[in-house]
Amino acid sequence: MAWKAIGFYMVLFMAAISNIPDHFYEAAKLDGCGEFRQTFIITIPLIWEVIRTSLVFFVVTSCSVGFQVVYMLTRGGPDRSSELLTTYMYQQAFNFNKFGYGAAIGVAILCITMVLSFLILKLTDREVYEY
Repeated sequence: MAWKAIGFYMVLFMAAISNIPDHFYEAAKLDGCGEFRQTFIITIPLIWEVIRTSLVFFVVTSCSVGFQVVYMLTRGGPDRSSELLTTYMYQQAFNFNKFGYGAAIGVAILCITMVLSFLILKLTDREVYEY
């Protein structure tokens, strides 16, 4: 699952880094700034909004991405050992015909995802540098 998602984040970060003008790095080299320092002084602050967005994408997808693998391989596993909240929701709604309970679990997943997303956005809020 990690290899499936890494391409999206790689393209996202490569696009953000390629949009940074070269004259920032040239000026830093003239001032004696090394590669490691350039990463923390120039690159990370200029792509900070992309980092925030990718963190939110990661949280949203991680709240539901495991469903396919767990459901196809184990359907919750022996004695619920690999059951996730999403597989439990599916089982309640479609196996036991408790659609209201399944919908309530879905709303709970939505609320958890929203709280985590807003928490990440609040914790990573800082001044935006424009170029």
